[in-house]
Amino acid sequence: MAPEGSRHGFKRSLQRLILNPPEALGARLALGAVFSAIGIGGRMLLAGVINQEAPFVTVFPALLAACVFAGIAGGLACLFLSAGAAGWIFVQANHGVDPSTGGPVALGLFLASGGAIVGIVALLRNTLAEVSAARKDQELLLAELQHRVKNTLTVVQGLASQTLRWSPDPTAFGPAFTARLAALGDAHSLVSDVAWTRVSLRTLVQRATGPFRTSPERIRVAGEDLHLPAQQAINLALCFNELATNAIKYGALSRPEGWVEIGWHAEGQAAVRRLTVQWVEHDGPPVEAPNRDGFGSHLLRRAFSGGAALGANLEFQPQGVRWTAVLELP
Repeated sequence: MAPEGSRHGFKRSLQRLILNPPEALGARLALGAVFSAIGIGGRMLLAGVINQEAPFVTVFPALLAACVFAGIAGGLACLFLSAGAAGWIFVQANHGVDPSTGGPVALGLFLASGGAIVGIVALLRNTLAEVSAARKDQELLLAELQHRVKNTLTVVQGLASQTLRWSPDPTAFGPAFTARLAALGDAHSLVSDVAWTRVSLRTLVQRATGPFRTSPERIRVAGEDLHLPAQQAINLALCFNELATNAIKYGALSRPEGWVEIGWHAEGQAAVRRLTVQWVEHDGPPVEAPNRDGFGSHLLRRAFSGGAALGANLEFQPQGVRWTAVLELP
């Protein structure tokens, strides 16, 4: 018995042959003529064995093969050439079939049966093409899912290790890691809603800062609604969560009168556009640069470095934190 891999490979090869007949119409018609000649020649070779009242018996397998391997055009060529040739050789020449009685009936039945074969094979070819396309889509989706799961696990591992590294004590790790993991999950939910294509920047900002907005005036958003690739959206969501968390603990959102301005603008032509995103805190307590950078500062400075990102800058100004990120819009 052939190994499973060999059978699978044979099925794939046969499927490719069926789904990929010759591109040129002339080649398909010629292949149909070859199958017609095979069917007629086989009938002539078996003239002494096969009942003379069955003039088209060997043509049916040839017609089926022509439809399968030469496409519908090749099948139709085989059908009409075989009808003409077999009708002339076995019917008109009176090889056991009286042309005044059985000949037209046999020819009509052959054309009807052959037409049914061509139609059924056409339907099966279309079904096979749809199944093949669905299988390719499934393989692509599985590969994409594997890639995204691997990337997500890498991000989670990085969040865990970096949060632990920058935590002042072990008790601070749990809440910080849980909050960042929740932000990552929400970002993934957002990009999943649009099938990992492009995400509305305004929707992203509202989702990322929603839990921290006690009133519309506390976090003010300005900028035209642009759409970002999925990975850029995830990075921005993580950064906004980090900024909002720090603002509600130590910055502008820790005071009733404090507020945050989030704005963005795009520059450049359609082919090469740059997006500048800013987070600016107002009316908060005076801030100073920390003596030691934590994971949040590390993330805000490094999340947009390399690739389509052109860099990020984190400033601890007396009036509040200012964060600016610049990235390319593909």
